[in-house]
Amino acid sequence: MRVLPAGLLDALSGSVQDARLVCHAWYDGVLVKKDLPIEKWSLSWDGSDTAVVQGKANLTVVDDTGELAPWGWDEPLSAAGSKLQAVFRCAGTDTNLGWWTVTQNQPNEMWRIAGANLQWVSGGASIPVDYEELTRLAADYRFWAPEAPPAGATVVSEVRRLMAEICAVTVAAGVADKPVPASMVYKDNHGAHVLDLVRSIGAWVRMAGDGSMEIYSQERTAPVWTIQGGSGGALVKVARTQRRTDILNGVASTSNDPALEIRKLATVASGPLRYGGPAGWLIQEHTALANTSDGVQADAQTYLDNKTYAKTLKLDVTCLPNPGIQIGDWVRVAQPVIGGKAFPLDGIVTAMTLSGGTAGVDAMSLTVEVSATDAATVGLYVRKQAA
Repeated sequence: MRVLPAGLLDALSGSVQDARLVCHAWYDGVLVKKDLPIEKWSLSWDGSDTAVVQGKANLTVVDDTGELAPWGWDEPLSAAGSKLQAVFRCAGTDTNLGWWTVTQNQPNEMWRIAGANLQWVSGGASIPVDYEELTRLAADYRFWAPEAPPAGATVVSEVRRLMAEICAVTVAAGVADKPVPASMVYKDNHGAHVLDLVRSIGAWVRMAGDGSMEIYSQERTAPVWTIQGGSGGALVKVARTQRRTDILNGVASTSNDPALEIRKLATVASGPLRYGGPAGWLIQEHTALANTSDGVQADAQTYLDNKTYAKTLKLDVTCLPNPGIQIGDWVRVAQPVIGGKAFPLDGIVTAMTLSGGTAGVDAMSLTVEVSATDAATVGLYVRKQAA
């Protein structure tokens, strides 16, 4: 969770009209436009294990002069390396929401006739701009030839080496580093291999407010925020979602060196999601770090154990905005049940969206994955009360 200034959440719970997103445009390490004029904005994060780029944003910049509408590649909103520094501002305080790179702009310009010579001049522009977190640069940074890690490399040292030209890398408490197999070969892009590396130690990554990458453990922690309804609470609405596409009951791992053709399968052996049971056969492919039979089998089992989809239920939460929350945070959702009693469910945030515009900040949406066992207990309690 990002560290928030004192009093910010209290200010947000009272009124969000004072809150807004402040964005500064940078190009080649130079601040080129401070406090972009923004009409509306949205920042979304996807913490699923297939998302190399987790954060994606879109802004609509309102430019009365037309000076910000890009024509060249070295301009404040250019899609060739211009960056955005995003800051959540409320009650005189700032919370950094990270650094983003422009992926697309599409100016909608207006023109007018001016001067004695009746020249066409810009009458301003509305400029939709798409941004992605700096991991976009890692996803685009491909290995031009197969490459092996240096001797003595560990997961953390390799993540830092692969990201060295893009951003700093920090390691949260609880992450246990381990050596990288000497037989490993890099052949995809930097971002994909970073995910493979951290996944092998039961960890994950997210981008921090200062633009660095954080490696963090996915182990359960105490909730960093309680989302509850009622007077003074942040909860607006909560719903449940089950999707077949989110389920898996088997992982097929392949050796890092495809020439070896080592493939191993790990499956869910029991329960309603067992392999070959009522849900069928739902296999996900994965490339292991290992190149031995035992190593590939262990990779398949570890990957299956780390997957949350077979063990969790997704809650779709709408709540008051909290710019401190990040994907990977554990929160408590005070699930309302019959009789007015709140039954708390703890879960990990796997997706979120913050948005707003000139009128203020909208309600925040979160996807919170909670224990399927805990959710079933709530269901039993609800049915018992209704009986």
